[in-house]
This record gives sequence, C-alpha cells and structure tokens, in this order.
Amino acid sequence: MGATISQEQLNAHMARQEALIQQLTSVVDMQARSLAALGHAAVDYEVDGAAEKDIAEPALVDEVDGLRQQARGAERKRPLEDEVDEAEKALAPEGWTEPTEEEERGFMATKPWLGAMAPPTGFEYGKTDEKPRIALELEHVYGYRSNRVRNNIAWICKSKIAYFAAGVGIVHDLEKNKQIFFRGHSDDIVCLAYHKGKNIIATGETGRFPAIHVWDAETGQELAKMAGFHRRAVVSVGFSRDGDRLVSVGLDDKHSVAVYEVSTGNLLAESEGDTARILDVQFNMANDADGNADFITCGVKHIKFWTLEGRNLTSKKGLIGDLGTRQPYLAVTSTAEYVVLGCQSGELYLFKSANQKLVKVIAAHQEAIFGLTSGPANTLFTGGKDGYVSRWDLSTMKKTGSINLNKAEDAEVLTHTTNSVRAVAILGDDIDGVCCGTVTSSIFTASFSDSSRVTRVHQSHYGDLGAKHNYGELWGLATSPTSQAFVSAGEDGTLRLWNAVNRVCETQVMLGAKAQCVAWSADGKHIAAGLANGSVVFLDGRAEEVKTITKCRRRIQCLKFSPSGKFLAAGSADNVIDIYKFDGDTYGYAGRLKGHSSVILKIDFSVDEKFLQTCSQAYELLFYNLESMEQHTRSRELKDTTWATFTSILGWDVQGIWPKNSDGSDVNAVARSHAGNLLATAEDTGLVKVFQFPCVGGGLDKQGALLKRPDSERATGHSEHVTEVAWTAGDQRLISAGGGDLSLFQWKVNKTA
Repeated sequence: MGATISQEQLNAHMARQEALIQQLTSVVDMQARSLAALGHAAVDYEVDGAAEKDIAEPALVDEVDGLRQQARGAERKRPLEDEVDEAEKALAPEGWTEPTEEEERGFMATKPWLGAMAPPTGFEYGKTDEKPRIALELEHVYGYRSNRVRNNIAWICKSKIAYFAAGVGIVHDLEKNKQIFFRGHSDDIVCLAYHKGKNIIATGETGRFPAIHVWDAETGQELAKMAGFHRRAVVSVGFSRDGDRLVSVGLDDKHSVAVYEVSTGNLLAESEGDTARILDVQFNMANDADGNADFITCGVKHIKFWTLEGRNLTSKKGLIGDLGTRQPYLAVTSTAEYVVLGCQSGELYLFKSANQKLVKVIAAHQEAIFGLTSGPANTLFTGGKDGYVSRWDLSTMKKTGSINLNKAEDAEVLTHTTNSVRAVAILGDDIDGVCCGTVTSSIFTASFSDSSRVTRVHQSHYGDLGAKHNYGELWGLATSPTSQAFVSAGEDGTLRLWNAVNRVCETQVMLGAKAQCVAWSADGKHIAAGLANGSVVFLDGRAEEVKTITKCRRRIQCLKFSPSGKFLAAGSADNVIDIYKFDGDTYGYAGRLKGHSSVILKIDFSVDEKFLQTCSQAYELLFYNLESMEQHTRSRELKDTTWATFTSILGWDVQGIWPKNSDGSDVNAVARSHAGNLLATAEDTGLVKVFQFPCVGGGLDKQGALLKRPDSERATGHSEHVTEVAWTAGDQRLISAGGGDLSLFQWKVNKTA
C-alpha cells in the first residue's frame, strides 16, 4: 500500500515543479535571444507585456565582422623598432669576405640573394651609416576612410572640415586647400567626435590597447589621452553637451562602455555594454534627458538608454514593442523631442527618452542608414546606402529635402554599387547645407535648396567596392621625371594623376580592372599601368589611354621604363619578365625573360640599358643581359654597374634596410633619390624611413643577419603596411602609398643642419 501524500506535500511538490519550469523557460528564452542575435532564428518574446518581433536580418559582414577582423590584426601588429642608439652606433662593422663554394650553395638554399652580392670596388664601411640630414614634413594626405566606419566627418566652419585617413586626424581648409594634422595615433583611426563649443575633436583607434585622443581642432595639439581600458578598438565616441565628458565603446567581447573626464583623461565609469556588437554611442540631447549624464548605445538588434550617477552606470533596454522589428541599428542621434535610430532596413526609429519606447517608424531610405545627425529643434539629416542624403522635419514627420549623390559620381565607378553615404555633417544651425562622405572615399558639400549644387571637395582611392570581406589595397605609385606630379593606381581600378604643388587630382582614368603597379617614362611622355588580369595599359603623359596589351595570365606586379624610354619591363605573377619596345607611336613586344621561381617584385635597368636586376617573392636576386635576352649568372661581374634606378629590396646597396628581427617580408619597397644619396623605404609597420645611400650598415653575417643598423629619418602616419615610395623631381618631395589605408602621403623634404 503506497504512502499517503498530504495536500501540503502536494502543494510543495507543485511549487518545485513550477519553479523548475520557470528556470527551463528562462534558459530556452536566453538561448532563443542568443540565436536571434546571431541571425540564426526568428522569435517573438514579451517585454513589459508588448510582443517584440525579432527577425533574422541578413548579416552586415562589412559593418559588424570586417572591423573586428581588422582589429584582431592590429592586436598582432609588430611594434615599431627602437631608434638606433649610441651603443649600436659603436658596433664595429664586419668586412665582406668572399663566400666559399659550400657557403654559396647554402645561401641558394636558404637566402639566395646572398650568393649574388658583392661589394663595389673601393667601398668603405661606415661612411653612410649616419642619419641623413633631412626631415620629412607631412604636407598633404590624399585619403579619407570610408569603409567599416560611419559618421566620421565634422563641419567645423564654412571653410574647414575634419575627418581621418589611416592613423592621421585631419582638419582640411577647403579654401586654402591646406591641412593640419593630429599624428598621435599608433594605428588605424576608426571613429571621430567633434564638440563645437570647445572646438575639440576626439578620435579612437584600433590596436591591442587602443587609445582615444582629444585634440584641438585649430592647432592639432593633443589635449588628453585615454588609454588602458578598451581592447582591440574604440569603435565609437561621443561628447557630452558641455564637452566635459566623453563616452566610448570598445570592441572587446563584452563591448565595454566607458565615460571619461575630458580635462584630465580620467576614467569616471565603465560597464559591460552588450553581448552583441555595439555600433554607435552618443549622449542624449533630447529635452527630457540630461545631455551630460544620459547617453544611448545601439547595435546588432539592441538599443540601451544609459545614465551616469557618480561613478556608476545603469542601463535600460529600449522597447520596440509591436511597432518595429529587431535588426541591426547602425547609428543613433537625438533631436529636441526624440532619440532616433538609423536601421539596416532603411527606416528611422523614433524613441521617447522618458519611457524608452519606440513611438514612430519612418520609411526613410531604400537601404541601410549609415549617416545620421540632428540639426536645430526637430530637424534630422540622414545618409543611406542607397546614395541619397535627406533632410527631415520630425515635427511633421516629413522629408523636406533630398540629394542624389549617385549623380555626383562617375557612372562607371558605380557599375555594381551605389554611392553609399557613410557620413553626414552640417554646419551649426544651418539646415540648408550638408557635408557628406561616401563609400568612394569622396567628400561632397551640397545644398538642399539647390540639389544640383553638389561639389566634390576631396577625393582619393577607395579600393574594391565589390569585395565583401576586403576593400582591396593601393600599390601603384610613380612620379613625373620633370614636374611635381605623380600618378597612382589601385584595386579600385582607377589611375589618378596628382599635382603635388596644388594638391589636387587632375585626372582620373578607369582602367577596367584592378591595378597593381604603374610606371612613368624618363622623358615624361609615357605612363604604363599593370593590371591584375595580366594586361599592361599604355597611356600618354596626360594619362590618356593609348593601348592595352595582354601577355600574362596572372597579375602584373611591377613595371619599369628604361632610361631612354625605348623599353618597358613588366614583371608578373607568372614568374616572368616581359620586355616591350617603343618605336615612335607603336608599342611592340621584344621578348620574355625567365629564371625566377616566384612573383617578380622589382626591376631596375642599368644606365646603359644592357642589364636588368630583378628580385622575387622567393628572395631571389637575378640579373639579365638584355642584348642576349638571357640570365647573367656571373652576378659579381656587375658589382660596379650603375643602375638608373634602385628599387630592388635585395642587394649589396640595400642590405642595411631590414628592421630588427626581420623575416625578410618587412620592407615592401625602396626608392633611391634622383641625386643618388638617399634611400627611402616602405615598411609593413607603417613606417617610412630615409637612409643614406648606399644603405649597408655593418653588413650581413654568414646567416644573412644585419650586424649593425644604419640610422634613418623616420615618419609615421600610415596605419598599415606602406606599399610604395617615390621621390618627385629634384627630390623636393617624397610620396608614400598605404596598402590597407588606401591613402597617399605627401612629405616635404627639408634639409637640416
């Protein structure tokens, strides 16, 4: 006979069962929300009694995952080497000794260029080890970051705008076409905020321990630095109403939020942000909020309203209810009456701060809203992926103006995309004018009263707009032999002719494919561009296309005209060098040189045009006889050969270029000056260096390690690998190209005592 269960025991048992069911329900609910945040599910759940719809939106790979991937790369970035100190200068150089046959065979197996090196007749160690007597002054930056960032432009006054490129903050005077710079960052800048009342700018960077810098918009002088809390990247920053506080969001796993005191840089409060990616943070300037204590974060399927009380941060979730759908919210701002979100769907979500509830949805754009800023009262400005910038009156919930920036860009550029608006800024309380940054790395000013009045005030390379995970790079750079002009070509498929004196782009040519390299003939009459599809495009000195020849299946990696301009050598990823001959107005094919086992990286002609020196990705240094069109295997016979240019990263004359602990891939390019006494280098770390030439130092030991580093002039600003360097005519300027940052830096060469 079973035991009798009392009513009291039964009630207790039922209570335990109910508690267990609630726990299981909570777990299931949490799992469903997590899956929804990852875009794997569509669920409905209750928030304060309102059914909140959660839809599985397509992933924004560029906006969400792309920057994280880049930031992780920045975490692993090798720090800059220390400058050459007195102890290193005291090291005794080692004289060169002829390698034995056994050593030479060993060189060919491990570091093949060593067997090809020999000292010039009469060379003396130590004569060119000192720092060159020049200084590099950053004169102009041709670049604007438009990928994986939003709202990164500020309109300071009628003639000045602020933005960033690579690791440099820029204030550009449009009337004078001059720039001032903030160069305190050590890696890519990815966010910007401006406070008009104090005329100060805050910028945040990527990196293992990313910093925020606050600097004066008039002088570029640093006012405060905040570092030590965030990890990977600072993705968004915003000033309080009075400018005394700054809020920031990091890219760590918890997407941490921090509030700083601007005057001291001290951390006032910090908190975990959200498990999902936070994309924007701004102080709440609505009338029913405290603009110095309340702020909003938004991101992948969430919005939070925060309050700072003393050193404590508290947050409340924004309530969508049944009026909207959970999706990525890309930008946030506030007007006098509303907190406004720019959504992936192209809609505007309007919230009330008092109860954190969504009260209005406006169908604003055909695609995602990236640019968002507020004007006086309830005026709002939006920029969409559809290429339109619009003005709204939220008192009437109506659009009061629209400008189509797709019409402002070359139709050939926008074959497969739109001129997506990445940033929108206005000048004070002026609601007619607008300044916009677009995905083509262009900055436009426009007027709503005359929508046809659109002016491009800045342009630069923008990479491959069709790529989903990578925006491409910039590798092609060459200078005019007769003027202060230079030409660049990149994976955006454009070739651009720049005037370094006026600091403008004079010509843009669509090449029809990604470009890898470019060359300019010594007489200034011919330009050639090497494409990723194996073609060589020939243009005249005005960058007008003349002819295209295709001899290779894979990319053309390097190009070089001979001193007379009669020949062009093209090195490719087919591991060959093709020689073209110019006869009058006709380009002909002269033959092919073989011998390399990997991609040809650099080519130099001898002054008498009898020989070529070439280096490859396999660290081979080879020489060719152009009369016989065969490899010249007795390389030491050419030790006293005069080379018209010196761009090879391997060789006796450049053995001192390698940084400490280099693995051989740290230097991407070198360029000897026209006078022959200086050597510029482009490093993976983002450094541009200038050495005396030849750059030998203490020479290499039998393992190929540099015994003594020569001293150099160093310049920073590029955030990623510098891909190319080139001297303008008369060595007045040095131009450098950034690969991942897609920027061209123009350095003025100043002589020092």
